[in-house]
Amino acid sequence: MIIRNGLCSEQTDDMTLSAQSDEWSPADNPYAIALSEAQWSVDAVLLCARRIRDGKDPERQIDARQLIAALSQAERFAVMEQHAIQDAVPAAALALGEAIDVFRADVPGARHARDVLEHYDEYSRGRGQAQASAKTSEERRELARQYSKFGYNPATDQIQVGPCQIDVNEAAIRARQLLAAIHVAVQCYDSAQNAPTNLR
Repeated sequence: MIIRNGLCSEQTDDMTLSAQSDEWSPADNPYAIALSEAQWSVDAVLLCARRIRDGKDPERQIDARQLIAALSQAERFAVMEQHAIQDAVPAAALALGEAIDVFRADVPGARHARDVLEHYDEYSRGRGQAQASAKTSEERRELARQYSKFGYNPATDQIQVGPCQIDVNEAAIRARQLLAAIHVAVQCYDSAQNAPTNLR
């Protein structure tokens, strides 16, 4: 038995098993990897959104952090998908790029919020990338105070990370829409790959 890509299967030919294991690489199928990871990321967004709204503190505050990370991953793998299909179906890649732009516009602050959480060791000292304009220690202290604000507010259904606010329901809707755009792009890619090369 072999476990590969999370699946178990019986294998009786050791030579075939060895060859498949040695030859397979995600680098050969980036469009499939991007789709799979985008799906997991959006599933994580939806799971966190549900648990945030249905849960209680401190669990939902933990899920709020995870939701921000998952939003960033969904965007990242959408961009990976765009690059993976660019040469084969440029029109589909362009359409996906437009969907990514819409996602970024409709979930403002998500990327910056992820950056703040990822580099909070710097932001908590007033030395984060967005705080580079601080000239004095007092300015850095004030910026550190502003960026230390974090939490989910059930009254507004919003997550605040420093100056960024993310509407949980809106983020879940937009993440679903981004995933749908990725699926359309992959379908276009698959159609192009399966199209007959010699038409007479």
